[in-house]
Amino acid sequence: MNLKKFLITMGILLILGGFISDAIQFIKLFKKDPNEVIFEVPGSATFSAPKAGKYTLWHHYETLHQGEIIRNEELLPNGTRISISDESENPIPLTSDMSSSSSTGNYSKVSIGSITLDSPQTINILVSSDNEKRILSMSENSFLKHFLTLFIVTFFTFIPGIGLVIWGMLIKSPSTPPPLPPQ
Repeated sequence: MNLKKFLITMGILLILGGFISDAIQFIKLFKKDPNEVIFEVPGSATFSAPKAGKYTLWHHYETLHQGEIIRNEELLPNGTRISISDESENPIPLTSDMSSSSSTGNYSKVSIGSITLDSPQTINILVSSDNEKRILSMSENSFLKHFLTLFIVTFFTFIPGIGLVIWGMLIKSPSTPPPLPPQ
């Protein structure tokens, strides 16, 4: 195989590998967290965090829960109290953060806040309110991790892949000498 064909082939393989890897990361962006716990409030829930990291508390303001359509205001009502603690009942601070939201069809949720855990552990969530039923959930905050992986894979596969294809196209094919005249 000459250098021209090699460079073009390697460039195409890098680009295809990038597409496949990006498709996998894109699917992971929207995949449901298997450790997510969904619960009704006022009420409580126990969440087992499988590893250290950042976890988000979500308010599902439009959802279908146990066969019932739930539609609430996006914001939690005044007077809602949220308490998060570890198994020893030591409080875990909830950092308020309503910057994330997600909508799919008739399902909509907005982040309430997040917690950061230094190790895998089980936490208790207690939410009290004098108002109507709400649906909350706790899940791992993995969006940024998948988005950064998507960006890095794109940067290190597509750009070099396109560069190799262009470089391969610019290389002149070795010319064959003209046939010798008959003698």
